[in-house]
Amino acid sequence: MAVKIRRSEQRELVLQAVLARKDHPTAEAVFKSLHEQAPHLSLGTVYRNLNLLAGLGQIRRVPIPGQPDHFDSTLEQHAHFRCTQCGAVFDLSVASDFDPCTAAYPCGCRLTGYELVFSGVCAECCAAEKKN
Repeated sequence: MAVKIRRSEQRELVLQAVLARKDHPTAEAVFKSLHEQAPHLSLGTVYRNLNLLAGLGQIRRVPIPGQPDHFDSTLEQHAHFRCTQCGAVFDLSVASDFDPCTAAYPCGCRLTGYELVFSGVCAECCAAEKKN
């Protein structure tokens, strides 16, 4: 039996804030972006709504080890890149024949999803290193 979730103005604000961005914001970044528009909105409310929206499959949670979760509006399976210098998180293109499901075959597992996060130094940070 599906649980019916009532529509909420606050949840809609949080959802639209994530959908409007491509930078994979954290809950705090979403909170800061909405503060001027909705000063009554608390950080706890943002967290609760992001967790609910991710649970409902309306946004994707991007867990980054050692960092707060980031959130993504792209729902299809895809990889991410995390810059170890500036902390940026963004979508990463992988080869069209990349199949993460093959990793589960040898152990007899049935894969239902994956989170693939590459770490390194982004192009902007590399360029800044070369300048210095």
